[in-house]
Amino acid sequence: MRYNTYHCFTCAELFEPVNPAKWNVNEKLALKYGARTKRDFCGWVLTYFFYLVFLDMIKNNITFEFPLFRDKSAIFYMKCFHGDEFKRLYSKGKFAGIDFIASEFKGYQIFYQWHKGNKFKEKPIYISNNLKYWFYDKINSGKQYY
Repeated sequence: MRYNTYHCFTCAELFEPVNPAKWNVNEKLALKYGARTKRDFCGWVLTYFFYLVFLDMIKNNITFEFPLFRDKSAIFYMKCFHGDEFKRLYSKGKFAGIDFIASEFKGYQIFYQWHKGNKFKEKPIYISNNLKYWFYDKINSGKQYY
């Protein structure tokens, strides 16, 4: 039996106030990573963090959980589309890079799910073309996500 791997951190850790003046980062290092200022460098670090999370999800079939306040949580997970829903989305061009026979008529997309009141809400996550093509290659080679 396969179990999902979970990586997590608290919401407070994610949104902890950032004071770039206290970082031992000079402008030369920030420029090396494409940032003009230390504050831009902070944004680059957060963007790169999410890139690594999505890369890990695609490569290692993980679900990423954010523990929130009051025993609630939010997650990034792979949503599977199959059957008639897959056919409908495929005919509209949703999974154009997926070989439907190799993928066994399944398509996957990363979703963000969170609690709102007593309900779950979810939104699709759109990834860069480089990650998307690599993701589709994994699916076309027979990788399945849970």
